[in-house]
Amino acid sequence: QQQQQQQDDSNTTAGATAGVGAVDMDELWIEALTPDFQGQLELVEQVATSGLHVYAHNVETVERLTPRVRDRRATYAQSMRVLEHAKHVAPHVLTNPSIR
Repeated sequence: QQQQQQQDDSNTTAGATAGVGAVDMDELWIEALTPDFQGQLELVEQVATSGLHVYAHNVETVERLTPRVRDRRATYAQSMRVLEHAKHVAPHVLTNPSIR
């Protein structure tokens, strides 16, 4: 039974590897959904310049509704600073505020 389990694990791994090998890396985009890092812009810069394609941060709503629907520690202004800084240090990276 242990031998069968090892064979099953091996088949699963081989299938996953084959699937990854089939991905056209030119068409693969990387998006990072990030926190506001409590306003620490050097952390925003590290992520924004890491080679990703899309820098996302959930603003979630308009400024007027932010205090009602978001954690009190998350301010609209800080979220905007995060996205603006990401765009400033990595202008080629798309920014996504994820407003719904």
